[in-house]
Amino acid sequence: MTPELALAAGTGYLRAAWRGGRLHEFRLLPGTSDEWVPGYVAATLVEAGVPGSDGLAAEVLAALAARQRPDGRFGFNARSPGDADSTLWALRLAAATAGGGVDVAAATAAMA
Repeated sequence: MTPELALAAGTGYLRAAWRGGRLHEFRLLPGTSDEWVPGYVAATLVEAGVPGSDGLAAEVLAALAARQRPDGRFGFNARSPGDADSTLWALRLAAATAGGGVDVAAATAAMA
């Protein structure tokens, strides 16, 4: 399999797995990650320049923006507190896609 085919297959899987504005993956004690994993995956796809990833990234960013904590952070999922790792990936995604409703100033301040 060529790298191009692998990227296309991976992006296709992610589109199919993106259900109702959530990507439910990576199950841990607090449940499945529907904030950290989508932020990480979408930011990575856009930063890598994967063709066709912009639309999915914009959808992920909009979903994340709606779940941003009052203190500006993002978390593993809605049941977990905000954390630096999840917030960093949301910020990277926002930077790669021109913001999309994320309060970047609040998220950046929360990281300090």
